[in-house]
Amino acid sequence: MILAPDAAFERFRKSVPSYTKWTFAASVVFGLIAHLYMLTNKLPNHDDIFHLFQCDYGTQSGRWFLPTVLEWDGDFSMPWLIGVLGILCLAGTACITTSLFHIRRPLACIITAALLVSFPTVAATFTYMFTADAYFFGLFLAACAAFAVARLPIMGLPLGTIALILSMGVYQSYFPVATVLMVGTLLFDCLEGQYSFLQILLRGIKMVVTLGLGIVVYMAAARWATANMGGLSDYMGISSMGSVSLDQLPSLIRKCYECYREYFIDNQFGWNFGFIRYLLLAAAASGLVILLLLIVRRNVGVLRGVLALVLVVCYPLAGALIHIMVGGAEIHFLMIYGCVYILILPIALASFAGDQFVETGSLRSGIQAILSWIIMIAMAFTAYSYTVADNKAYLSMEVSLEQINAYSNRLVSAIQSIDGYTTDMPVVLVGSSGIDAMLDLTPEQDEITLTGVLKAITYRTQYSYGYYLNRFLALPNAVYMDDMPDEIKTAIGDVKSWMPTYPQEGSIQIVNGYIVVRLN
Repeated sequence: MILAPDAAFERFRKSVPSYTKWTFAASVVFGLIAHLYMLTNKLPNHDDIFHLFQCDYGTQSGRWFLPTVLEWDGDFSMPWLIGVLGILCLAGTACITTSLFHIRRPLACIITAALLVSFPTVAATFTYMFTADAYFFGLFLAACAAFAVARLPIMGLPLGTIALILSMGVYQSYFPVATVLMVGTLLFDCLEGQYSFLQILLRGIKMVVTLGLGIVVYMAAARWATANMGGLSDYMGISSMGSVSLDQLPSLIRKCYECYREYFIDNQFGWNFGFIRYLLLAAAASGLVILLLLIVRRNVGVLRGVLALVLVVCYPLAGALIHIMVGGAEIHFLMIYGCVYILILPIALASFAGDQFVETGSLRSGIQAILSWIIMIAMAFTAYSYTVADNKAYLSMEVSLEQINAYSNRLVSAIQSIDGYTTDMPVVLVGSSGIDAMLDLTPEQDEITLTGVLKAITYRTQYSYGYYLNRFLALPNAVYMDDMPDEIKTAIGDVKSWMPTYPQEGSIQIVNGYIVVRLN
């Protein structure tokens, strides 16, 4: 029997658990609180300026499915539509997380959602607005892969593998999200008692096979898709992904664990309030105590208890697996989303324990309640500190854009004021990649570091600055930067030897049909 649309929707609404509804609603609300600034302004970074009106991007970087996904929202980089679609994908990821990690209590669902949508990696991704919703769709696919393997007995492996392949075809960096969700699922399988030790091992093997098949088929597809392009790009270790040597492995594994200190304890990048590190350490200790109480309380047995402890040790490694995937190459903050799951585990343990220690007045339930308070308070403050960091980053971008806009207005006016100017003369910016003290105006912006958040000087030194002058400052001339063709270099000669630097008189001149500006 085929249901009418309203009847089908009503059946679906009733089938959705209340904790999923709490998680979805909280994700949308906190997503808007954290990122509405970005969604209601146009704050492009260097790549977003270049991709403002185009969406064919990613294949040579191994993201062969990305151009297809980018077509779904049109060619333009539209912050409101893309932002809302991105938040919906984040909400779906949060819902899968609470389902797999047995997070059932409303407060735990709300704080989990707040952390997942406010983690600064999300803000960094939104600075690349032209591709943000596609990337978050890749994140959702990675979560779907873990969900399929965990919850679908027969079709889980093929469906999970397909979802994982497509996720990596959008953005490879969400592979650790699928991995950490699978490890966390196995951990709660140990604690729940529904599966025997052997069954848990078999489920684990199924997950490992899914991950292995996913990355092998993805790499084969990526190499096939780039065969006519000279192969995969070397950017961020993409071309060597999956080919880590054994002698590298110990140092890469150590890096996976050490990165948590950098991101969460040392606060090297200004994402947290200073006191957050102490709350997180208290939350980690509380989560470990709750885990030990659960192992004892649930009578999981020696084998499942040992396996649970092994999985807890592997859990942070799974979340930071990107360091191993790229073979130690430099990574940026868009690639570390899996690390946020280290904050979700204590919440999940507290929520799960709350369902187990139902007896009131006992010492065990009292200890569990105190530890849960510590975890919830710590993670609520952490989510709020991330929201503050996100909005600091967005304000910093707006200030930088105002500064580069004022600077560029003066520059364009000076270019168009020289004798002999015509709109068909190419403009050559000599020294465009050099640092300029004129644009290093607000050291306060150094308080926060986030990939994609540029300062005024960074806008000027990027490859897309010419597009900024054309698209935002209405300069009609073609603009060439320091990476100009050889014929232009020959035509303008060694202007650095005799031209003064901008904004001095004579720093803009016509040389052999080119408007030359010596910036540095």
